[in-house]
Amino acid sequence: MFWFFNASVVVGIFGLIGWFNYLRNQRFKAAIQAKTERFNKIIDKFGDEKQLMEFLQSDRGLAALNTLTTSGKGSKVPILVTVSAGFLMLFMGFGAMIIAWKVEDDLIFPAIFLPAMAIGLFAAAAFSYFLGRKWGLFDQDYLEAPNSQNRD
Repeated sequence: MFWFFNASVVVGIFGLIGWFNYLRNQRFKAAIQAKTERFNKIIDKFGDEKQLMEFLQSDRGLAALNTLTTSGKGSKVPILVTVSAGFLMLFMGFGAMIIAWKVEDDLIFPAIFLPAMAIGLFAAAAFSYFLGRKWGLFDQDYLEAPNSQNRD
């Protein structure tokens, strides 16, 4: 019976991680769809290509275009999500350790498994952050359009 409890904890944790990723991907798809619809409305508003180019080269057009393009903050979000999942697993593991120490010895496996997963998530987040910095993904100048002003 002990193996069933351990297997259910592992399956439950991976199911929870999968569910959070599914929800995050659905939110990301909805945001992309909204940006695409806004950009299509801007394109449909103008009769010809010349008017559209004049609008996009104006200050108002650059501001509208900058709201539709990717900013440097978006590339840090998956790293922060990974770190927050690591903290969640770490504290769940510490809670399982306390309960296993005081009350129930059956929680030894989750008490070891959850902090180990948290360490793996922290390592993945650190590696992603290191590569993002090395590749210049967090530089605002690299991601912004030329002649635009940073409005943060």
